[in-house]
Amino acid sequence: MKSMMKLLAVGAALAATSMALAQDTTTTNTDLLGGLSNLLLGGGVVGLLVVGALIFFLFRWFGGD
Repeated sequence: MKSMMKLLAVGAALAATSMALAQDTTTTNTDLLGGLSNLLLGGGVVGLLVVGALIFFLFRWFGGD
């Protein structure tokens, strides 16, 4: 059950990242790292939400219960 929740959390984080990258029209790089750096540097609210969600899920993933 825990592994299924971890899988869902990672899937949600990846989905949020891909949706945010699709909305970011200033992205000139097509790779994921370039898009993430653009989100971090100038993504505004969407970038903050995505980064916050990723950090939250990573802490939940590695922190355990």
